Amino acid sequence: MQAHLNSWRSPCKPGFFRPSLRSEAASLRQRELLESAQRAWQEYRDANCELISERDRADLKADALATCLDFMDRERQFELGLIGRLVRPD
Repeated sequence: MQAHLNSWRSPCKPGFFRPSLRSEAASLRQRELLESAQRAWQEYRDANCELISERDRADLKADALATCLDFMDRERQFELGLIGRLVRPD
């Protein structure tokens, strides 16, 4: 199961952040905090989706895992958009 989670092509992997968060406008400290939060979020997402997708039938397990990962990634993209707005200079 863990190998499958690691191979998931998520746009929310480390390094995927809105351009404004990579700009000079975001402080080094903000970028470090964001990268740390992103790593923690990925661990949470993987554990959560593994729990949610636990099934006896492999076909149901794969579908549940894909659905969970997709849902949580879309949610995180929204969160990253909000974070991007917060770190922009006035």
